[in-house]
Amino acid sequence: MGPIFRGKFVVTPPLTDAHWQAFDHFKAENHTGTPPGRCKWAVAENGAAIKSAEEDKNYYFREWIVYVVEELLAPLGYVLSVEVTWEGDYDNFRAGGVIYIQNNRIEIVEDEITNSGPSWNRKPRAWRDGKYQADDLRKQNRAGPYVLQAGEGVSGFGASVKAGRVSTGGSLTLIESRTKGGAPLHVHAREEEYFYVI
Repeated sequence: MGPIFRGKFVVTPPLTDAHWQAFDHFKAENHTGTPPGRCKWAVAENGAAIKSAEEDKNYYFREWIVYVVEELLAPLGYVLSVEVTWEGDYDNFRAGGVIYIQNNRIEIVEDEITNSGPSWNRKPRAWRDGKYQADDLRKQNRAGPYVLQAGEGVSGFGASVKAGRVSTGGSLTLIESRTKGGAPLHVHAREEEYFYVI
């Protein structure tokens, strides 16, 4: 299964009909000198947004969104903003994150659970309305301590997530992973990561 995306990038101003058609034509072809495969990002909302093409597996979404913004849309005067979250399974390892774009500046953070935002606006994911909402997160878990049976995970995630930001107030994420050779290469720029290997 490829990644699942929530949200879309706002395009300002909306694409002209000619640019929209050129983008669709570009998407339909394989290219050299670009990211692998075909571009799986699509124009939406009458040219006012870019989103993942739902019918396609968008495995090279990181490389392609950078290419779309920097090589195709920004040179034509278009500006993309907003954030889109993603999650998916890769070789029995659950992954997720957020693609932040602000005025064509792109930052892809490979961790949706403890993600504190892009470098230009660092805030815990529990930050809303100008204040930290950790107490709200803790209140959401009114059950207090809990026990999970084998094969169970916290609500809203697969069985591999044993503790997350809602169940710990944003202070800890615990993930069980059974992989050959370890997790895929990735970086956590704003949090620490520990491994307990059995």
